[in-house]
Amino acid sequence: MGNKAANGRAKWQFATGFGRSARGSWTVLVHPPYSPDLAPTDYHSFSDKQRSHEGTDFKTISDVENCLVSYFASKKPEFLRTGTMSLQNRWKNVVNNETKYY
Repeated sequence: MGNKAANGRAKWQFATGFGRSARGSWTVLVHPPYSPDLAPTDYHSFSDKQRSHEGTDFKTISDVENCLVSYFASKKPEFLRTGTMSLQNRWKNVVNNETKYY
């Protein structure tokens, strides 16, 4: 069943281990695995990967793996750090605007 409950709806996710490791500097919020306001495909590296591989015809899993290894090797550490840090501001926007998830 994966992340699906018996009724076919996605289960809600908790980040319990993360909250303990942050030592009180983060608030762990309950949220569904998908939110239109924070769609995973909108995250920094996903859209860049999509643009850079658009039109590529992968014949094997090995082709995909090699392409992804090359993609990440070509990026400076700041690229992923900048994208990851922007998620905090995007999350704050959702919370501050009282965006509904359901």
